[in-house]
Amino acid sequence: EIVFYAKKANLGLIVGTDSNAHNQVWNSTIKDPKGKKRGDQLLDSILEQNLFICNQGSSPTFDNGRWSNIIDLTITNKKAMDQIVHWKVIKTGCKSDHIPITYGVELDEKCTKRSFKNFKRTDWDLF
Repeated sequence: EIVFYAKKANLGLIVGTDSNAHNQVWNSTIKDPKGKKRGDQLLDSILEQNLFICNQGSSPTFDNGRWSNIIDLTITNKKAMDQIVHWKVIKTGCKSDHIPITYGVELDEKCTKRSFKNFKRTDWDLF
């Protein structure tokens, strides 16, 4: 539903997912038949909805000490695809079996204007 909403509203969409899906398209090694089936289904859905996988390289996004693989994905629609910059897996000591992924998002000018509430001017008694 979120994919269709973003398309209808002409919005960029960025999704971070623990897919537990294996597919060579995102450099995941096939570990088990269930993971391969999930990977094939996920890839079909990504292609059908005209989405893009931002993962780069072959660094694992999951390592539990017994096995490692690329199962965490960053997925975007066309509008947000070019906004993702410096995507990488952080290989430093993390206490989770999922390895952190970082990236930047370049915004266009109309996204950078921010409005905010000045709480010093709030009439708290009236509120």
